[in-house]
Amino acid sequence: MKKVYQIIALAGLSFMTIGATAQTLSVSHPNNKVQHSVLKGSFHTSKKAMASGTYILNYDSADASIFESTGGTYVNNQGEVMNTKYAYPADTTGNGSKPSSFFQNNNCINFVTVAFDSIWDPYQVAGVSSTTVTNLQVDTLVIPIVQTNHSGHMDTLEVQLNSVDANGYATATKLADTMWIGTTLGAGSDAFIANVEWGLNRVITGAKFAVTVKYYDYTKLDTCWFIYGFPSFTGPCPTGSFSLADTSAYSIVKTTAAGGEFWANSFLLYNEYASYGTLPDKTGANIFYDCNGDGKPDAGDGFAYEEDINVIAMVTTNPNGINEVSANGLAVAQNAPNPFNKNSQINYNLTKSSDVVFSIYDLAGRKLVENAMSNVAPGQHVVNLNANEFTPGVYFYSFKVNGNVVTKRMVITE
Repeated sequence: MKKVYQIIALAGLSFMTIGATAQTLSVSHPNNKVQHSVLKGSFHTSKKAMASGTYILNYDSADASIFESTGGTYVNNQGEVMNTKYAYPADTTGNGSKPSSFFQNNNCINFVTVAFDSIWDPYQVAGVSSTTVTNLQVDTLVIPIVQTNHSGHMDTLEVQLNSVDANGYATATKLADTMWIGTTLGAGSDAFIANVEWGLNRVITGAKFAVTVKYYDYTKLDTCWFIYGFPSFTGPCPTGSFSLADTSAYSIVKTTAAGGEFWANSFLLYNEYASYGTLPDKTGANIFYDCNGDGKPDAGDGFAYEEDINVIAMVTTNPNGINEVSANGLAVAQNAPNPFNKNSQINYNLTKSSDVVFSIYDLAGRKLVENAMSNVAPGQHVVNLNANEFTPGVYFYSFKVNGNVVTKRMVITE
């Protein structure tokens, strides 16, 4: 059964427009081609490990921190249109005479999937090897999108939690939820990124999972963009010089070829290439810029353009309770009230005197608050939050004590 949400609801999908923290969206439509290829990259491995802890997985921010720290360029807040109901060539107009002609050809994606297999938190700069994780609790998913409604009809957004096979591809749907997007949520603007939040608290076996996002617009008059970023370099193409995408440092994907593997944490069903199935596929077929026109991926080409589709997952490794960690003498409660628009409190408890670092991050990974407190006495303590110090949006707060980090999310409304 479909559900209509107009306020934040932790039980299912919720939609919150972040007008005060709106970002300008750059929409790009590359001239992609399908080739059979094996792509090579460098897999990023965490050096810090914890038996149990809470992490925010955001490969968009994580790749950005890697490439920017080495002097590279990372292009973020890009957008690409998606509609599961859009088909090629039936819905291709190409003449600009119909609203649906905005999509055209391969510029509209049917759906997207992000594979999570690296437990690395770019906010805390901490992580854990996936091989040490027996169970993983997926606490919350946040999906940034841009949506405008031209038809006056309800559209549907579906979010799935998927299992993955040994090769890193999404398989069965473990959990799914849908929401209707009404005419007011787009607000008639395509310049504001909004966040769909799904609180699910689902425990899975192992550390690997995937998230699939689908948008259904039966009228084919409305527009919905998913948000992505990519490590960028400049290279020559047959028609000029372009900003091209490099491979991700996350989600190693294996192919059926002996020893074949490449690095792509995102999977897309391009309506124009539907006969190939979701790309990249298990044979190594992928979409890339064939810059030198030689028909194969090699030096100077740009790979996997929509590399880091922006899906954020808050997870707890080897959960031992209700999203709390107490092995090192720390227990943290959820802030209350949550969501809030005035004041909220966070209670935490120490079993021994400890140094405590309290931090708050926004969705982009920017550290907004950091309070270091030395030799805090054992017992219960309170952190008071004032909403006036923040713009409306989704934030993460963390406590670091004795090398142990507990992270939770909070929502500030208008």
